[in-house]
Amino acid sequence: MRVYVVATIRMLIIIMAIVTYAGGTSYAQPSPLQVVLPLVDADPGQEPDSMATVNLDLFGSIVCGFDIWFSADRDDIARFTTETIIVFDTAYWKCNVADGQFCLDSTEVGWYDDWDYITIDPMERTGVVFDTVGTLLSGWEIVRVTSPSGDGSDVRIVAVADDLETPGTVSCILPTSYAPLIHLGSRALMVPDTQAVRSTYLNLPMDAAHCRFWNEHGTYIGGLPEVTPDT
Repeated sequence: MRVYVVATIRMLIIIMAIVTYAGGTSYAQPSPLQVVLPLVDADPGQEPDSMATVNLDLFGSIVCGFDIWFSADRDDIARFTTETIIVFDTAYWKCNVADGQFCLDSTEVGWYDDWDYITIDPMERTGVVFDTVGTLLSGWEIVRVTSPSGDGSDVRIVAVADDLETPGTVSCILPTSYAPLIHLGSRALMVPDTQAVRSTYLNLPMDAAHCRFWNEHGTYIGGLPEVTPDT
């Protein structure tokens, strides 16, 4: 009889941003921020679902929003806990040709551009279970955590402290040391006892589309990230 045990999840990586200085040259100097993705253990026989904490070190900068997207290298060992959510996709449009109050031709533009009207469409997405209680994101007005693949093998976190369309002001993240950023639901899968590899690491692609942080001025902090294993 083949015996199965719960795999041990090991998710640990430090994402270090490359700082761009006034001289225009990028140097791999001490990072203005570090995001530490969690190390989670699921012992055999325990409930495989747990909450994994992402922590943040922030040095001398202020973070008011970010967009990070990472994935597990072995999704047969561990995945993130998912749920179906409804998101509202807002599109901004500039009218090119109008007939009275009706727009006959329009072009989609960014929210920061000169737009004439918006459309809002509800859409189903695969969300990842998360919790911000007691974290740096507590009270933030926009926190969206999804699995773009739809199967929990990856996580994309998009967060903005202050939504301009919501009254009031929410504080950004000030310099801090190893503080909880967000809790994510994770699930250790069942693997054969004969399987030698029982750990999975999180991968972050080396491009700005997968790791972006910005400050109170809307300016991106750093450029392309370096990924360094935590030793």
